[in-house]
Amino acid sequence: MDVVITYVNGLDPLWQQEYARAVGMDTFLAKRFRDWGTLPYLLRGIQRFMRFVEDVFLVVSGESQVPAWVDRNRLRVVLHSDIIPSELLPVFNASAIEMFLHRIPGLSEEYVYMNDDLFPVAACTAEDFFRGGRPVLWMKKSSVTISAIW
Repeated sequence: MDVVITYVNGLDPLWQQEYARAVGMDTFLAKRFRDWGTLPYLLRGIQRFMRFVEDVFLVVSGESQVPAWVDRNRLRVVLHSDIIPSELLPVFNASAIEMFLHRIPGLSEEYVYMNDDLFPVAACTAEDFFRGGRPVLWMKKSSVTISAIW
């Protein structure tokens, strides 16, 4: 089983320029695209509480979005251009990006999709997410928490 994480750092100047060109405005919703610094905690939670995970994929718009501290030997970086047709790029809508996650090269048939504000906080098993090849539609509230940093 794999984990897919979509991520954006709205403080990245290259990303801001691309956003301004595509959307036609020089400002963006700073609160919506702010990097709250939660990605390391999500990755630690996966490492500690989801030991059954084979690969973790970080989906970003471009190389400038990959945090400098990322260990590419442990985290597989996927650019939007790797999975989304070029005529649809750039894209800033999470729902549109999610429509192409299944195109990630090497992605397991069974994967868990997370944002950087969802944290495993207790031991999980693969069966918490998939049983008999089918996704589990409920989860123990004590195993995962969503941050409330708004």
